[in-house]
Amino acid sequence: MAYPPPPVNPYQAPSVDTNLVPAEERNFDITLCIKQGYEKTLAYIPQWLLVGLVGTLLMLVSMLTVIGFFVVVPVLAWGMTRFLLNMVDGKPDFRDLFSGFSNYGIVLGRSLALILLLYLMLLLANGLTLVGGVLDSLAVQLLGQLLYLVFAVAVLTRLYFAFFFLVDRDMGPVEALAASWNATSGKVGNVILLAIIAGVIGMAGLLAFCIGVLFTLTMSYVMYASAYRQLTGPPGPAWAQR
Repeated sequence: MAYPPPPVNPYQAPSVDTNLVPAEERNFDITLCIKQGYEKTLAYIPQWLLVGLVGTLLMLVSMLTVIGFFVVVPVLAWGMTRFLLNMVDGKPDFRDLFSGFSNYGIVLGRSLALILLLYLMLLLANGLTLVGGVLDSLAVQLLGQLLYLVFAVAVLTRLYFAFFFLVDRDMGPVEALAASWNATSGKVGNVILLAIIAGVIGMAGLLAFCIGVLFTLTMSYVMYASAYRQLTGPPGPAWAQR
């Protein structure tokens, strides 16, 4: 027996489907990442130069105070990530750099927790190399470095998008790591290729001295933001964009 659909409340807020493409069907086009990385970086030179200059200066000053490294730098990194996403979305704003301070406690806690989790993973992955150093065994150290390389390629590259999920989707650190892992499932080859190309482009600016490095490094970061946006679709919660 078929039941009639429930009545529609004419006063309810309209729902927005942010999952326009099923998760299992999402992917990213590296050619589009390069194209958007170049075009967005070229289009917003004044904005990213200002954000990069002020953000880097504030981070350096914060690090000098030691405590600032833990209570300021993570929130500024959150704001820079917000700025990169807004570059891809076509609405970068200098105020993005400070957007994390509007929800300071949440942003700081989540950012620090995510950084700590990633650091612990790196430490565990490098554990055999450290053991080899203690034992003064070259063979163990070489094996440890090989295992670390495999871990970096097969695991860490898939977790790179975690900070984007943290910023854009109002997620906790563990949830963001899981989301990054799930989003890159079946796309390891594409993720590794993106890392290689972004790394080459980022360093290519060395040939053009400092000015070239600034452009190509920014472009490489925007490429990752482009890949993330292709994987996830429209922007996340409104509060995360302030």
